[in-house]
Amino acid sequence: MFQLNSLSVFLIAILHVSSGNSVLISTTAELRTALSQDALTIRLAAGEYLLTEELTIARDVTITADVMGQDVTINGQDSTRVLKITAGPVEIIGLKIKQGSAGGSGSAGGSLGLRFGGGARIEPSTGTPVYVRFHTCVFQANIADFGSALTVAGHRSTAVAELNNCTLDSNIKFASGNNPQTLGGSDVYSEGSVFVS
Repeated sequence: MFQLNSLSVFLIAILHVSSGNSVLISTTAELRTALSQDALTIRLAAGEYLLTEELTIARDVTITADVMGQDVTINGQDSTRVLKITAGPVEIIGLKIKQGSAGGSGSAGGSLGLRFGGGARIEPSTGTPVYVRFHTCVFQANIADFGSALTVAGHRSTAVAELNNCTLDSNIKFASGNNPQTLGGSDVYSEGSVFVS
């Protein structure tokens, strides 16, 4: 009988990651396809990826700029949230998350009232904890009632976000009577845990 201990699982994970299981993407359609497949690392070529509906991430993955320092933007075009993350762990590196709208159509309100997470929303789909690390990212011009840049929904032990060397710029919060507030552009709403470094 073969038994796996934690060291063997760790070594298998390292071998899996080092096997080169990554894909280079250059279009929004390719990005959607890659998220539905099993590549551990999705590398985005420089450019702007325009969305008509949010990208859902429901698995362990790293999404990174192919070349750090180049402009890689995922743009919700003021019509949709950019990222909804329901499982992980997930690592987002070197991306600009721009013009996401939690309510769609350029306004946060909508028919159901409060909307959360224009740029990104982390919301575990099960009781399994979701850990998301944003590294050297920019959240820009996203809009929501609360958490225009980022919303972490769920208990602090099930939803965790880490923002490392990130910029929050010109994000807009519609919290009271649809009166926009930029609040320095740094609107983050959390029911979970958020670590900033």
